[in-house]
Amino acid sequence: MSFFLLVFLCQIADWRITGTDIFRGFTRDRVAHAGTKGWFLLDSHEQRILHYNMDGRFVAQIARQGAGPGEIEQANKLIYFEDHLFAVAQSRVWVFSSDGLFLHKLTSSQSRDFEKIRGGWLGLPNPFSIAETNEILVFDDAFKPVATLCQWEEIIAQTRRRHLAQLPAKQDRASYALSPDRDRLYLRRPGHETIEVWDPVNQLLVFEIRLGISLALEENLSRYKAAMERKGREIGLYAWLPELRCVPDGSLYFFTAPHVGPPLAFDANGHSQVPRFTLDELDRLIAIDEGFAFVADQDIKTDEFSLLRVPRDEVRAFLAKEMATDR
Repeated sequence: MSFFLLVFLCQIADWRITGTDIFRGFTRDRVAHAGTKGWFLLDSHEQRILHYNMDGRFVAQIARQGAGPGEIEQANKLIYFEDHLFAVAQSRVWVFSSDGLFLHKLTSSQSRDFEKIRGGWLGLPNPFSIAETNEILVFDDAFKPVATLCQWEEIIAQTRRRHLAQLPAKQDRASYALSPDRDRLYLRRPGHETIEVWDPVNQLLVFEIRLGISLALEENLSRYKAAMERKGREIGLYAWLPELRCVPDGSLYFFTAPHVGPPLAFDANGHSQVPRFTLDELDRLIAIDEGFAFVADQDIKTDEFSLLRVPRDEVRAFLAKEMATDR
């Protein structure tokens, strides 16, 4: 047993990227796995992009904060897709080659959560939007809106707002996720007990996944509050509402009450399966590549953030062990 543990720890320790964004750590939005090109990491505090090779060794800084060519401002997400790297802000995108060479900047008149798809972009509403009607728009590669993919009415409590900046009391919200290959958009509308599966490139509703449950949102809120109190965490404004997540292996998870219980899990074709991860674990699972999973970690003694490589067959046990240690 001790020999196996030593081998396992050595497999983890031989690959590590440390401390790119010391204030927040590694997340899937700020880490772009680029295959043989290695890794691109967004330091959202310093507004810089760092390039690492496949072995986790630093190569170069390819962008820094500023308004000049190749400089970025307020970027909060990195996407690597079709041999290009995209640094994304709410209404701007900086486009780089697969080698990190700056190509051009895109600007939209609309502030949205932009996601790259084949031949264009999806413009998703901000989850904190106070609009009573929301929609998902399709943009072309030049960042021009070309179609509305779908829209829905939000379910909002009719309460008085003390001032214009106050967010409304949402009773439910839409949740959505993109498949790892970006060819499928999963959408669960407020108040619906189905997940719609869209082909965003061809703007087609492919099929629906029936959840087979009735969402008791007030019960979800009380369960979420109790779970947060047990963990000593603050209660998020809308963090108790249902959430969709795509696992890097392509499976889909629907959490009726995030951070509380196990999700409903489906494969890419909508067939039910046994869930392998909790939401806390998914927050740390950055990428899966062949025989390895790449996991965000934090040293609670030094507050140092790291990205670790873990054998794929051992990732569930590693995450569960680390979560138990953190608690």
